[in-house]
Amino acid sequence: MSDGTPWVLAIDLGTSYSLAASQRLGGAAEVLEIGGLRRVPSIVYADDGGPVVGRVALELASSAPARAIRTPKRRLGDPTPAILGGRPHDVTDLVAALLRHIHGEAVRHHGSAPALVRLTHPARWGTARRRGLVAAAERAGLGRVELVAEPVAAAVAYAREARVPVGARVLVYDLGGGTFDTAVLQASADGFDVLGEPGGDETIGGELFDELLVAEVAERALEPDVREQLLTSDDDLWRRAAVLLQSEVCRVKELLSEHPSTDCLVSLPVGMVSERITRDDLRTIVEPYLAETMEVVRDTLAMAGVDVADLAAVHLAGGASRMPLVAELVAETLPGVPLSRRGDPKAAVALGAVLLGAPADRPLGADRVAGGGGSEDDEETVIAAAAAPEAGPVARTAAAAADA
Repeated sequence: MSDGTPWVLAIDLGTSYSLAASQRLGGAAEVLEIGGLRRVPSIVYADDGGPVVGRVALELASSAPARAIRTPKRRLGDPTPAILGGRPHDVTDLVAALLRHIHGEAVRHHGSAPALVRLTHPARWGTARRRGLVAAAERAGLGRVELVAEPVAAAVAYAREARVPVGARVLVYDLGGGTFDTAVLQASADGFDVLGEPGGDETIGGELFDELLVAEVAERALEPDVREQLLTSDDDLWRRAAVLLQSEVCRVKELLSEHPSTDCLVSLPVGMVSERITRDDLRTIVEPYLAETMEVVRDTLAMAGVDVADLAAVHLAGGASRMPLVAELVAETLPGVPLSRRGDPKAAVALGAVLLGAPADRPLGADRVAGGGGSEDDEETVIAAAAAPEAGPVARTAAAAADA
C-alpha cells in the first residue's frame, strides 16, 4: 500500500528484453520484478482477445511463432503494420501493450502511480523513432514521460558508484540484445555532456550472435535435409523447433561467458541432437562483428576530439557486454583505460535513468518534456535532469545528438 511518497519509474525498452527500475523520494533505486522476472521478454503475441506480452507471450509464441513479434522496438517509427497471425497490427500499439504491462506491474508494486516515467532509447534514434516511443507511451497511459538516451543513463549509473570527478571523460560501450551504442561524455559540476556525436550499429547485438550461433549449430549437427526443414519450413512442428533452438543458443551463449564449453541441445520433430560448443567457437563467430564495434569506438572518439589517453574510464553496459571477448577487445582498443562493469550490465541503463533525480528535486515543469503536450521542440527533447546535490555529477544533456 502506498505511503504517499512520490516515486519515479524508468523503463529500459530493450530489443530482446526490457527492464524497469524505480526510486522513491529519499530512497534507494531498485530493479523491479515484472511478473516475477527482472528481465521481461520484449516479445508481443497477437492473441484473439488482444496483445499478450512478456513471459506468457514467449510461451505462446513457441507453438504459434507467426503470431508474435519478437523485437517490436526495431519497428518503432515505421508506419508499415506488422503482420501477426495473418492480420495487420500497428507497431505503436504493440509497444504500448508492453509498456502498459510493465507500468501496471510497477504501480501494483508501489501501490500508486509514478510521478514521472522515464523511457530510454538509443542515442542515435532520430525524430521519427523518438516520436514513436512517445506515442506508444501516450497510448499506454503512462502519464508524464521523459526520454533519456541510453549511453547517458549508463554513464549516470557508473558515476553514482565511481564518483566521477568534474572534467573527467568517460566512454560508454553499450552492447545490448539488438543494438550497439557508444558515446563519449564529460562530467561537469551538474551533469554529463555528450561530446561529439554518439556512435553505434543497429544490427550488432545479442540477437545477431544468437542467429549466427543457430546457423553454426545447424551446420555442424544436422544433415542438410533436416537443416533445411528447421530453418525454412512453415510446418508448425518445425517452426516450434526453430524457436526452441533460438532459446537454447541464447542459454549457451550466456553460459559461455562463465564456462569454457557446454552442450547445445537441439529438440527436433525427428529426435534430439546435441552439439558441443566452446568459448573459442563463439569467439570465431562473433569476433568480426565485435571488431566492427571497436572501429565505431575509434570513430566516436575522433568525432568527439578525444584521445584515448584523455579517457578516465570506459563503462560496459548491456547484456552482451558480459562476453569475455568484449573486455579483451576494449582493452586492446583503449590501452591503459580503466574498464568498469559494475553490477548487472543489463540493469545499468534502467538504474541510471531512474537515478537522474526524484521528482521533488526540481519542479516537474522545469524542463521541456517529451510527450508533455508542448511544441515540436518539446517532443524532441531528451531530458537529463539534475539529481540531488550529494549524488555527484549526472547527465544534463538536453538533446539527443540523434537526428540522423
